[in-house]
This record gives sequence, C-alpha cells and structure tokens, in this order.
Amino acid sequence: MLLRYGYEKYFDTITLYIIRSSKNVPIDEIQCRLSEEGRKRFMTTAEELMREGEMKEKIEVVKNALQIDLSHEQIMPLTGLSSDEIEKIAQDTENN
Repeated sequence: MLLRYGYEKYFDTITLYIIRSSKNVPIDEIQCRLSEEGRKRFMTTAEELMREGEMKEKIEVVKNALQIDLSHEQIMPLTGLSSDEIEKIAQDTENN
C-alpha cells in the first residue's frame, strides 16, 4: 500500500533497517505479507545488500593479501577483481 502512494524511499529504508538489524531475518514471512511489488522491491534491496557484503569481503581479502606482499596477479583469482580494482583498493587503503 505504501508503494502506491509514492513512499518507495521509506519502504527501502525500512527494508534496509529490518535486514541490517538482525542476522535471522524471517525473509519468507516478510515476503508473504507484502504485495507483489513490495516483494520485488524487498528482494532487490536484499540482493543489493548481499552484493555490498560480498564486495566488503573482497576488499578485506585484497587488503590482507597486499599486506603479505601478494601481487595483483595472485590476488585477482582469489577475488575475481581486476588489477585496476585491486589498485584502487590499494590506493584507498594508503590514503586512509
């Protein structure tokens, strides 16, 4: 119902809060209570969070690998990232 009245931003914010606030989110239960449009938005948000989490893990792998002096060529197959992406992470790490 919120989605019909232009409250998509609030829906996304609430969805993010629910997912981030608990590790044991009852996704199936939440989905069955939403409209079809709500379910689609909920899953899109959940998928984005999963990708965000995967990227954070890859960044940590890159940082750790660089600390033990692995080359970009050695890190690329571990993370699936390109040499340019690894270099950007290395530069960001140096700047912080």
